[in-house]
Amino acid sequence: MADEMHAHLQNLRQGLEAQICLAIDALLPLGGVSRTLHDFEAAFPSITLKVETETLGGVLALVRDGVAHVGLTGILIEWPDEIEAVSIGSMTIVPVAAPGHSLASSNECPTVAAMRDNLQLALSDRSGTTDGHPMAVHSSRTWKFTDPAMKLAVLRSGIGWAHMPLHLVQNDLDRGSLVQLALPIMPGGDMPCTLLRRRDLALSRASRYLIDELTANGLGSRETEA
Repeated sequence: MADEMHAHLQNLRQGLEAQICLAIDALLPLGGVSRTLHDFEAAFPSITLKVETETLGGVLALVRDGVAHVGLTGILIEWPDEIEAVSIGSMTIVPVAAPGHSLASSNECPTVAAMRDNLQLALSDRSGTTDGHPMAVHSSRTWKFTDPAMKLAVLRSGIGWAHMPLHLVQNDLDRGSLVQLALPIMPGGDMPCTLLRRRDLALSRASRYLIDELTANGLGSRETEA
């Protein structure tokens, strides 16, 4: 307790907050982020870092409401005026299903009607921020998930089809537990990833360091950068 009080007093003298909150989309690749957090801990050992994990509009909501100092998100919408958004790279999104799924078993490209009639697995936005945005949902039948890991587990079981970040399903594609679908519409592609912060909130030295390093390092993995 005495050490914590001493660290807090030191932070006050240096103009540093006691805690910084970082909100991260659960779908993002985190190689570059992990490197940034390693460097941040070495530069500011007395600051507590709180990491909140969300999906879809949850990251934007935490930053907009002042809960998180910085947010990293993969959604693509029009940002509110009070939000400063900076590109930090992209992630590849691919449509996938289990190899026995009807959309995967045909030698021909599935029809739009087949896509619409087959169950699609999608994420649910607990924040409500993306309500009214289609978010790549095309099927007339959907199951909604708040946990990407559960969504992936259901996909592997052979239920439904879904769009997933390539880095999360690459191992499944390599071993054949999932297959990439050739769809006539919404075939996937690169989705921009963005760093968010409120324009009207002053940045401390530690917050600025975190933002600058996240922007510089992006989302690349250590292996990719080596």
